[in-house]
Amino acid sequence: MSIQRYELKAIVEEYVDLKSLNPKPLFETLEFLFTICGEKPVSEYTRGDARQFVKVYGSKGRLLRSDLLS
Repeated sequence: MSIQRYELKAIVEEYVDLKSLNPKPLFETLEFLFTICGEKPVSEYTRGDARQFVKVYGSKGRLLRSDLLS
């Protein structure tokens, strides 16, 4: 029995196609995730990766929102 390695980028590409979504915001976020946590199979992402992403991306999002409000 072989184990499939699901790549997050391929999953997001298929999701965007199936749902006919604007790919730009999803792929920008995906690239930011890869910058923070690295690009790896979905099964290799950890809770620590998620926490690090939320910590960094969340603070970036707050900065962007506060810039827009000023």
